[in-house]
Amino acid sequence: DALRASLDRGVPAMVWNPRTAAQREAGHPGGHGVCWGIIVGYDEAGETYSIRHPFVWQGDYTVRYDEVGEWMGAEWFSVMVFDGAKSADDRELHRMALGNAVSFAEGTRLGKHKWAQGFDAYELWLDAFASADLPDFTHYHANILTWRRELAAEYLRDLAGIFEAAREPLEAAAGHYGREHASLADLSLLVDAALTRGFTEDDRAEAGRLLRAALEADRAAVDGIRRALALLDES
Repeated sequence: DALRASLDRGVPAMVWNPRTAAQREAGHPGGHGVCWGIIVGYDEAGETYSIRHPFVWQGDYTVRYDEVGEWMGAEWFSVMVFDGAKSADDRELHRMALGNAVSFAEGTRLGKHKWAQGFDAYELWLDAFASADLPDFTHYHANILTWRRELAAEYLRDLAGIFEAAREPLEAAAGHYGREHASLADLSLLVDAALTRGFTEDDRAEAGRLLRAALEADRAAVDGIRRALALLDES
């Protein structure tokens, strides 16, 4: 009901994994449904949602109401409806975001799968480049993390103008995220080029070097955020 009300007033909703098992098996465009998409409309008569997905370039597609979720099954449905904008001046919200960044990096944000979060995920990635079988999704990981770190740097620069008492460590952390972004951008180019020809030993060595540089910058950025939070606690 909340979803339909949102769509009726012209506001899309976010939905996790909006593809059916049948679509996956049929080689649905995009090839990677395990990601957030948005529901942009619905058809009451046909009992379908109209989906827009970041990895489906061919345009919107439809999914039945009861078939969203190719891996979890029809009983698992995760959707987020927009309730309204929060103020950009909400200082407590920004402090919460900074705290979340630290806890995610340390692997405590979600309470499980520590190996797949933050610094530990980087270590796992490094191990993968040293293994015989490199994961197929390496190029997705590199591309997604590249622009996320770019956004993180922009966000911290914005916060430096909001939290004057913590300006220095926030700007420093933004700079470290900028360095991480640069290393990841080079990694993204490398793995995209290697997709067609395969990874050579030189490629693996260079990927390891870029990942280690990115991890070093990531650790430095998080240290800056920790210092910023400590200053904010004192002010």
